[in-house]
Amino acid sequence: MIYFQFDIPKGLGYSKGWHGTMPHCPSNVVVHMYDEVGGYGIAVTPDKSLPKEVTKLDEIEVLTTLTEKMDDDRVYIADRLEDKWVEDIDGR
Repeated sequence: MIYFQFDIPKGLGYSKGWHGTMPHCPSNVVVHMYDEVGGYGIAVTPDKSLPKEVTKLDEIEVLTTLTEKMDDDRVYIADRLEDKWVEDIDGR
């Protein structure tokens, strides 16, 4: 598995599982985090190589970042990541 960081352009709307803009996307990607304030996300792929538009990360970097961001309500991670696209019961 290869972990990578991708950019999130300011103001960009995206759907669940989105992992950057590039001509050739990695396959079977799982997104672990969206940090819209920081302008990046973290994901993983089983592919052997990555496109030039993303930055390869090692597992320690990923675990450290996820741990540091866990309590930041502005970062979509864990339960907040799952709830990002869930519409409120009132439709808001």
